[in-house]
Amino acid sequence: MEILDKILGFANQYIITLLVFGYVLCSKQPRRKYFILRIIPVVAIGVFLSTNFYRDALSMGGAAGEFPTWPYLIGWIFVVLSIWFCFKINFVAALFYQSLTYVLEHMVFNLRYALQLIDFGIYNDIWQRFILVLIRIAIAFVIYFVLAKRLFKLDSLLDYKAVAILLAVVNVAFTILLNNWFYNEGWFSEALHMVRVVVCILFVAFPFLLSAILCNKMEKQKLEQMIIDGEKQRRLSEENIAAINRKCHDLKYQVRALKVMAGENDVPEEYRNAVNDLENDVMIYDAIAKTGYGGIDILLTEKSLLCDRKNIVFTYMIDGESLRFMEEVDLYILLGNALDNSIEAVEDVDAGHKIINMKVYSRDEMAFIFVENYCKNLPRMVNGIPQTTKKDAANHGFGVKSIVSIAQKYGGEVDFFTDDDRFVLNVLFPCIQATNKM
Repeated sequence: MEILDKILGFANQYIITLLVFGYVLCSKQPRRKYFILRIIPVVAIGVFLSTNFYRDALSMGGAAGEFPTWPYLIGWIFVVLSIWFCFKINFVAALFYQSLTYVLEHMVFNLRYALQLIDFGIYNDIWQRFILVLIRIAIAFVIYFVLAKRLFKLDSLLDYKAVAILLAVVNVAFTILLNNWFYNEGWFSEALHMVRVVVCILFVAFPFLLSAILCNKMEKQKLEQMIIDGEKQRRLSEENIAAINRKCHDLKYQVRALKVMAGENDVPEEYRNAVNDLENDVMIYDAIAKTGYGGIDILLTEKSLLCDRKNIVFTYMIDGESLRFMEEVDLYILLGNALDNSIEAVEDVDAGHKIINMKVYSRDEMAFIFVENYCKNLPRMVNGIPQTTKKDAANHGFGVKSIVSIAQKYGGEVDFFTDDDRFVLNVLFPCIQATNKM
């Protein structure tokens, strides 16, 4: 029993807990080269810091006597450095992540006092230590399956390094200083231990909440900037297409004049072929869409020319009047993002699948936008929303978000779905509500 008691006691050591919690939390982060070789000295130092020899040596130096928390603070700093040493994360991230696990370790420390109120009989110490090990294992599972998978949600917070450092300092101060100020103070201390458990949970949840708020703020700013950029792009496209329109209109008459001259004179066959080729090139004028709604015409013309350059078959059937209630910039961004996503999905597939189909129509007092395309790699859907396949997910996926945001602005609903190798976007608006806005 004595050996078992020592084993359980060592498993409950402060440094061991910090190392396990810290490395479980960062388990899904990219590892540095030679990770296994790096972790060997980390484990060796961690075991040393958990021995009585280390604590006795520190006490002889007088540091532990003046400030009993020194051994714990030194151990915490060691774990922070070890995480930064083993994982491809910056020092601020290592500092912040370890502050979270420090709070969780402190929660176990306080739960220990609840166990002391239970009498397990002759093997009281062994049972208490065994239950504490089980609690640590349970928390490690929570860290791995809940927190580690969601660390990416803290990226928005970590962008503000000063805020991340401040929160880490608050976590450490809460864990260390309060422990020194209120320790062995009778019933007040016992009650305070239970309060700390709740506060520890709140301290771990708060950064995720704050990061979500910051992320929503940044997304809103990016969507607003997207609207501003979309308006600039729409005006530029309108000017470019108008210029193309004028040039092609003039060129058509000039080409016709050349054909007449060629017919009236004996000219080489090469000349006639060159004139015919020129006429075919000038037929780009006929690619100018005419739906009756300028906002759609500009976009369709722009995307038709892009699809033609990429050898993509782009077909559309558009009732421009059905979306007259929308502001041109909103319509330009919504349809533009939908078509950009479709073009990106089909531009690298074989010719037989380079097809995009768009329909805009009204029926039964509803306005509909329908876009479909072939998709070789169907996106992962989360809550009905396709997730970006790009590695830098934090800076992508705003096209889909803008589609949803603009649709909601007009009381509409968005539906994304996949069918075999087909990706479909459906947007519907209530025409009665839309008519009232006109």
